[in-house]
Order: sequence, then structure tokens, then C-alpha cells
Amino acid sequence: IRPAIGNRSSNTRALDVAVTCAPPSASKTFDDPVLIIEVLSPGNVEETWESIRALAPLPTLTEIVVVGSEAVGIEIYRKDSRGAWSETPEELTDGVIHLASIGLDLAVAEIYRGTHLA
Repeated sequence: IRPAIGNRSSNTRALDVAVTCAPPSASKTFDDPVLIIEVLSPGNVEETWESIRALAPLPTLTEIVVVGSEAVGIEIYRKDSRGAWSETPEELTDGVIHLASIGLDLAVAEIYRGTHLA
């Protein structure tokens, strides 16, 4: 599986956000994502979780963030030091999320700023 933005074919997945630390490339695919962020909206729940399950085995992927669209809520899944995914996500409705994969702290309120949920 090769995550891609905007291109759907049998071997790619269109993600809301994918972050890679690989050198810039002309390719529209990200071979080594470290972080993916998906917005979970009512019309794409099944497809979103299918994509997450398909991408989770990628060795470079260390964090997955799922953002709610009907209510403020963030779920963060992380790999532990052994490379296993957490059984339960970190769940936040306020405060600050820490994304170790990219060294970013971001307020939940910032994620929802400018939306009807702010």
C-alpha cells in the first residue's frame, strides 16, 4: 500500500494528511509516512478505518491521528518502543496534543478553529 493524496487506484489510498521525512520528490505518493491524520466524517467512517488498518503495518508510521467532525474529539494511536500499536488511543477533547513523530504540540482548539465546532 502506498499512501497518496488525491490519487485513487487499486494500490493507493487517499489520505487527509500524510507526513514523511523522506527527501522531496516529484512523486505524488509518500513511501515512508511517519504520521497520518484522518478526518472521521459520517460519510466516510468505514473507508477511513479501512485505510488506517491497511496503513498501520508500514514500518515508518509511528502515529495516527483521527479527528472527529461531528463533535470535538481527537484520537491518537502510537507505536510503542517495540513497534506495537497502542491498544487504546489517547483521546482528547481539549488541551494540547503532542505529535512526537514530527515534534509538534498543537492545541485541540487550533485544530477546530474556523469550523462550526469551534
